[in-house]
Amino acid sequence: MNLTDWVVILAIVLAAIAFLCPRNRRRGSFVDRARRAQGRRLLMQAAVALWGALLTLERCFVATSVTAAAGRASPSFFLRPHVALGMALALAVVGLVWAFRACRLFKARRIFSTC
Repeated sequence: MNLTDWVVILAIVLAAIAFLCPRNRRRGSFVDRARRAQGRRLLMQAAVALWGALLTLERCFVATSVTAAAGRASPSFFLRPHVALGMALALAVVGLVWAFRACRLFKARRIFSTC
């Protein structure tokens, strides 16, 4: 896939997150609105991190193998495979952590909780 396709996919995902994130049906307090805004921000960060991990894998493995099979020089940046896998794994883990934290922020706060 071209880089333009990847950017379009990212824009579609970010727009979907911005418009489909859960919103308060009633007017909540300032703390509730701040939690929802932070959850939405964390979810967008997670989407960008996972997008970066997939883009890294695609550019290092798929684009390199396609251009090598065609006998042309690779136009993509060069990374060793274990470095690319490590970077993609780190981005994916950070993205999953951010998505998990965002989901926890979207849940309602417990008013009377026991410690």
